[in-house]
Amino acid sequence: MPGFSHKTELKFNGDGNQVAGCKNADLIIKFKQVDSPNTHAFKRSGDDLILTHKISLRDCIEGCPIYFTTLDGRPLTCAVDEMISPATCKQVPNEGMPNGKGGKGNLYIKFDIEFPTKFTTESKTAIVDALH
Repeated sequence: MPGFSHKTELKFNGDGNQVAGCKNADLIIKFKQVDSPNTHAFKRSGDDLILTHKISLRDCIEGCPIYFTTLDGRPLTCAVDEMISPATCKQVPNEGMPNGKGGKGNLYIKFDIEFPTKFTTESKTAIVDALH
């Protein structure tokens, strides 16, 4: 069930095992949270979701929109108009897990910056010069 966690239990009083001459037992349903193979980048924290999004160093510096698919299959775009650092965390309100109260938690996007593995001497010089 959307929004249920591994801590969720449903109890139905008197709807469990029935034995003649004894009080009916309670039926207790416990839920197990299983990660979908498509959700490896999402982590749950209460009603909030945390998405770790890979981004190139170039896109990190230039700022660019983030495109991803939500857990319920909807495409979503998040505008990023500032330079991203490893500490950057973007909040997307109401895109987390349903909370059973008619609302949803928030989605937080953290960034995994992919650095190039090789630089030419010219590109190293240009980057160092740009940072001074």
